[in-house]
Amino acid sequence: MAMAQISAKRLILELLSASPAQTLDVSQLATGAGVFGITDNSVRVTLSRLVAAGLLTMHGRGSYTLAGEARDVQRFVAVWRTRLDEIVPWQGSWLAILTTALPKTERSAWRRLTTILRLGGFREFRPGLYLRPDNLRDGLSQALAAVEDFGLGIMRVADFAGEAPDVEALWACRALASEYRTRLLALERARRQIAKATPTSGAQIAFSVGAAAIRTIVRDPLLPDTLVDAEARRQLVDDMLAFDRLGRSLWDNVMGIERKLAA
Repeated sequence: MAMAQISAKRLILELLSASPAQTLDVSQLATGAGVFGITDNSVRVTLSRLVAAGLLTMHGRGSYTLAGEARDVQRFVAVWRTRLDEIVPWQGSWLAILTTALPKTERSAWRRLTTILRLGGFREFRPGLYLRPDNLRDGLSQALAAVEDFGLGIMRVADFAGEAPDVEALWACRALASEYRTRLLALERARRQIAKATPTSGAQIAFSVGAAAIRTIVRDPLLPDTLVDAEARRQLVDDMLAFDRLGRSLWDNVMGIERKLAA
């Protein structure tokens, strides 16, 4: 079976995102990379570049943790198993964030803010005005906590006086439904492949397919059930929970590092 293709950068970031300790040393990262045929030298070069880019920080001697934008993403990755539990019935109101107070010249801050807004399910309705349905438990306070470091505020809007947001245009609901189905099929196919694979090949498949499914879950805007294929969304999370247990057992077998290197 052909080896799954993955870059050293993506592998390192995803290994760190998946680590409960949120910190891994060079030897652990190199061992995980070796499963994909990535050399120790490539790992060390990539680590230096990620530190220089502000995506990693070094702790002690040879240990790394996520930083900056990568750290922002990890906060969402860490709770993928329970993300859907935040959804509550939608009453038709919206959360709105006006970003014009943040100067465009603050490029680094803008990159981080854009990542946070997109992962939080916000989309740009008008220039500088980002919206999402107000359908999450404690959504207002969570959104405020996410943007207050940028000097921004948030408000709840009941309606738009005839200018209601075009949900399909902003969030591409049909594409979301298609993505759920694609990931469900990929998980089913991967389980069949793993059953016939060697332990190392099985770990490769589990990591690659599982990471892709988790990315879909993490990036999901958590729209109200009435706007999306809520059944397929829930099925994806349920299937990924079972697949995650399979992937963890495979990585424990190959790596011998309990619960640190599973996708």
